[in-house]
Amino acid sequence: MFSNFYLDDLGINYRYDTKSYDILGIPIPKKTKSTDPYNYDTFIIWHDKYKKYKGAVYTDRLFQEDHKKTEELCTKHLKSRWELCEKDELTNFMREWMSDNTIEVIALAETCHAQSGHPIHIIFYNQKKKKRK
Repeated sequence: MFSNFYLDDLGINYRYDTKSYDILGIPIPKKTKSTDPYNYDTFIIWHDKYKKYKGAVYTDRLFQEDHKKTEELCTKHLKSRWELCEKDELTNFMREWMSDNTIEVIALAETCHAQSGHPIHIIFYNQKKKKRK
């Protein structure tokens, strides 16, 4: 089953089947940015080949934990807004933020901050297994 989700400010239609939502543990959105602009449900922007994740981080928490570091790394690695970032950009950003070269970003989702109504993003990642010597 496929569902369409529309990002009004980008004018892009994202289409994902329910498998991505099951793997990432996200309920299928009922409220969209179009119908509830300040209270919409989490939706997936992209997901890499149905990979499962080991960890996830909310972008607002990165700024809360270390605003200066996050701002500097955003400027260094990201060409545009969170929702327009590609896998490689986010992977490099997260590797440097977490000081861990084994990080691989596998999905990006957007949700609505419950109190402010502002969009925030969820970065899902894995850690590659280190080769044993």
